[in-house]
Amino acid sequence: MGAGWPSYPEQLQASTPFTHVINAFLHSGAHPGGSLETLGSGGLAATVVGLCLLVTGRLRTVRRLLAPLAALGSMPLTAYSAHVILILVIAGPGGGLHSMAAWLRMGLGLILACTVWALYRGRGPLETITARSARAMAAGTESITTAG
Repeated sequence: MGAGWPSYPEQLQASTPFTHVINAFLHSGAHPGGSLETLGSGGLAATVVGLCLLVTGRLRTVRRLLAPLAALGSMPLTAYSAHVILILVIAGPGGGLHSMAAWLRMGLGLILACTVWALYRGRGPLETITARSARAMAAGTESITTAG
């Protein structure tokens, strides 16, 4: 049993749940997971995506310059999985990278690899597997619903 478990009932009894809920909702510090922080992050992300679409939709030069980032963004599952595997290989289980140079090399390597993959193969490998699985499951449900 963990170190804090024996005193947990007393801690729970002394807590003020309503205050915790209000604090969680109103707190907007760095990554607390509160509602306001989530709304703010989502709003900022939507704004950035909207501005990027506005700029790239009107300027072909910018679109070409951002093509490597678009390639990376078109295969997030593959890129993220490769990222996790790379950290595991480099730092070992439970390890982490603390060097900015290592993060920069990894980021640039992922951008390059995704760009090359997108040029020659299109959709990322894990995205392809996911799409095929979804189509197969959808086809299976269609046959079940039409048979009934």
